[in-house]
Amino acid sequence: MSESSASDDYYVSLLENRKDIVFDKSGILPDCIRNKNSYNFRDKVVKIISNGTPIDDRLFQNLKDHITSEEKSISFNDPNKSFRQIMTVLSDLKVTYTATSEPDPTGDGKFTEKFGYELSDTVRRYERVKIKQKDLVCKPDQPNQFMLNLLKILDYEKGALDTAYSGAGNLRYKLENDLNRTLEEVSDELNDLLNINDKKYTLKIKLERENIELFITRGDGIPLNLDRQSEGFTWLFDLYFNMIKFEKFKPGDIILLDEFRNSLSFATIRELTKKLREYAKKNGLTFVLATQNPMAIDIHHLDEVRLLVPRDDGSTHIINDFDQFGGDGNHDIMAPILGGLTVSRNYMRSDNRKTVFVEGSTDYFYLTAFCEALRQRGTEYDIDFIPINGVGSKKDSPKNVVGQIISIERNPTIFTDSDYAGTEFKKAAESKHISPSSIAEVLGNGKKVIEDAFSPADAEKLGIKTKDGDSNKKFDHAACLSYKIPQIYDELEDETKSNFMKIIDYVMDQ
Repeated sequence: MSESSASDDYYVSLLENRKDIVFDKSGILPDCIRNKNSYNFRDKVVKIISNGTPIDDRLFQNLKDHITSEEKSISFNDPNKSFRQIMTVLSDLKVTYTATSEPDPTGDGKFTEKFGYELSDTVRRYERVKIKQKDLVCKPDQPNQFMLNLLKILDYEKGALDTAYSGAGNLRYKLENDLNRTLEEVSDELNDLLNINDKKYTLKIKLERENIELFITRGDGIPLNLDRQSEGFTWLFDLYFNMIKFEKFKPGDIILLDEFRNSLSFATIRELTKKLREYAKKNGLTFVLATQNPMAIDIHHLDEVRLLVPRDDGSTHIINDFDQFGGDGNHDIMAPILGGLTVSRNYMRSDNRKTVFVEGSTDYFYLTAFCEALRQRGTEYDIDFIPINGVGSKKDSPKNVVGQIISIERNPTIFTDSDYAGTEFKKAAESKHISPSSIAEVLGNGKKVIEDAFSPADAEKLGIKTKDGDSNKKFDHAACLSYKIPQIYDELEDETKSNFMKIIDYVMDQ
């Protein structure tokens, strides 16, 4: 399958799984839009949306009169066509949900209060249009598309140029000053996307008699030639002006990205994904990238990975949580990822970094988060934690788990809980001359699971422990905390920071 086809197949499946974006009970808009009678269905949908009525299964049932039996679901035989059909409808209908028209997933009517923004999932697909240096210059009476887009971004129309160049008084200089004042904010937002704190880029427009030109400067004030900048910079520059700023996204919105071009270096792809991640977190956006490039996957952010898995009937489904990759009994969660990328394990590993296998997702999230917090504060640990999806159960013996880990790495470093399952696993591992480390071994004082490494006060504040004192093992909760911990690290109690430092230092020395 081609890269384009794979991307479209991914997006079709993504929409199939987003119940809060699309309409019918299978999660997909019927592809009757390709039928000559499709306007009947679309008119019905438009009318329902315009009246502010959410579409649910009952309404869908009433609309089935306008859909033939062959058109009740998307055909996956032509992913490109299917994707175009779906996105055309979503785009034409300008589908936008608010907290008043979409069921509240929190179940208590307090979504906005909890998350800081209303439900407003606008979905846009970004296809790169490269902006070149020549696009930054135009004649006053012949503005090119980029300049027209820039004017729109700055809340001006072409008529403002016509008036400014009419020759009446100093209107041209006044408009230039007004545009540059607004460009200061645009420059700040661009630097935010580029994640630049010093020697920031500055945008300035000149309305000369013969030409209109946008200048990009940095540091020394010398104008830069856009065509001579790095591929990473121009990729983000294009994304910002062609999509992010032009479309004016809101928190909760989703941007679908095509695969990075093969011409981009591994270092550039890693840097781009890092900048997109940071920008998305700051602005409440979601970037969705369909990729077969291993450099787009960060082993420290496995919660970002979604697996697209084909079904026997030709359709596909998505696995959202990495602790479900491969199904029951599979403890090599990296294998499905590597298989999907069609690369060997070496692409995701470095000889200069230590790999530590941990029991589950919460261990992975918290230990990775504390390593990141320490890195941000000047202490670098060359260590990668990889979850192994449990250490055994009634259906899956510890001996089998040990065997799978040995098949991944001959002399593995393993860190487990100190509960019954962890103890049984330790016995099985020692029979293979492997000595796992455990929470109790490092921290003592009756501590058995990773949640015990938090002080009682921090555990309560962060929702690590339930009111009954049980550990909160929810995947989504731990995933969210993994992003929050580096930000609030300095506010955590010394007991918490000391415990995690002990664990990290201990496994580093194993």
